[in-house]
Amino acid sequence: MRKVIVTTIVACAAILLCPDAFAQVPPDPNNPNETVPEAMPTTPYGEPINLETAKKVAAGAAAEATKRNWQGMCISVVGPSGDLVYFEKADLCQLASISISQHKARTAARYRRPTVVFERLLGKGPFFAYLPTLDDVIMSRSHEKFER
Repeated sequence: MRKVIVTTIVACAAILLCPDAFAQVPPDPNNPNETVPEAMPTTPYGEPINLETAKKVAAGAAAEATKRNWQGMCISVVGPSGDLVYFEKADLCQLASISISQHKARTAARYRRPTVVFERLLGKGPFFAYLPTLDDVIMSRSHEKFER
């Protein structure tokens, strides 16, 4: 048993002392994620939304849905943090649409972009395969007019 422990310690020391163990992996010129910008501009999240304004936004979305004859819509209005401020569902709403609507609104607010952006990036190839691992992200199309 002592031989195994000593061998393990020696092997670990050899790995740690090897200069190649800490060498950086060279950047892949084909990977658009490996381009590091000189400066990262920040995009403000925006002002919080109060209940009165949220109801007006939902009324506008409901009017547009009625105009287009869309049945069973769910409307979720979230604040800049992605937390739900107001929710409204039509009578014919598919039950899964309740959580999907809220999840899409939360993702759009927290990442400051429509969820279709994630879908399009994922479709660009393996360099964007990490996107589904991001916390609390849903990637799907929506009526982008409403997802802002």
